[in-house]
Order: sequence, then structure tokens, then C-alpha cells
Amino acid sequence: MPAVKPSRHERHQRQARSVLSKYLDLTKTDEEKAALTIRRTKRCFQDKRKRPETFTLDELWDFCDAVHMSGADRAIIMGAEDIKQVFVENQ
Repeated sequence: MPAVKPSRHERHQRQARSVLSKYLDLTKTDEEKAALTIRRTKRCFQDKRKRPETFTLDELWDFCDAVHMSGADRAIIMGAEDIKQVFVENQ
């Protein structure tokens, strides 16, 4: 049986989860501290990390500010397909 290409939604979820994990590892932030930055419990943060679409925009902004996330990674979390989509000049 041929492999099924993941949907756009699934690709976005994977990208968002990987960016979240990358910044938690880079800043050596544990989930407890990350949960405090978005004003939620540790368990709530873990659930949101598994399903990134459940984050509210304010929670994402707070998290991005707390870990000093780059603009490119912020764009990917917010739903851009890739970096080229964000930094293309208007013609």
C-alpha cells in the first residue's frame, strides 16, 4: 500500500511541536516554568504541547517572548508553511 502524504494540518502540528521542543531544550526550561509563562498548569502545557493548535494567541506570544524565540520560528508556529512565505518581498 502506498504511503499517505501527511495533511497540511499534520505537517503544521509536527513543525510546531519541533519548534516548541527546540526552544525548551535550548533555554533549558522545564515544563513547569514554561507553564507559568503562559499562566497554566504543567499538565495543561503538556496537553497543549501535544496539540499545538489548542494554544491561544496570547499564550503563544507569552511563550515566544519568554524563550526569546526568533522571528522565523515564531512564524512557523503561527502557521507559515516555511520561512520563504514570511520573508518574501512584495512585488
